[in-house]
Amino acid sequence: MQFLSFSGDQDEDVTAFLQNVNRIAFTEGRFRDNDWIADYVGACLTGVALDWYARLDEDIERNWRELRIALLQRFMARGDASLAPEPPTATGPLSTTAAPPPLAAPGPPPDRKFQSIAKTGR
Repeated sequence: MQFLSFSGDQDEDVTAFLQNVNRIAFTEGRFRDNDWIADYVGACLTGVALDWYARLDEDIERNWRELRIALLQRFMARGDASLAPEPPTATGPLSTTAAPPPLAAPGPPPDRKFQSIAKTGR
């Protein structure tokens, strides 16, 4: 099996590295094996990328989907941030729309006399 190498240097393309990781995972019959791919990527990192990886939260380090996003966020070409995905959150992607205004507090309870007039019409 071929081992790639990614150091995180400025002249390296993280998207090309990730594409090659996917190709190797496919060739090895591990394309859908999230744990295997995450372990494989960890074994391919050197230099600055390995130092960064060593400080990652273990949940990200072991999860290929989250590790891929973290790699893109950290090593994407500095001038091409538009291609970087939004960071994962506990509630989903970040929203760019404003939250709706809070609902108004309920008013006083209706007058019983008014209710009986409304029902009978008198």
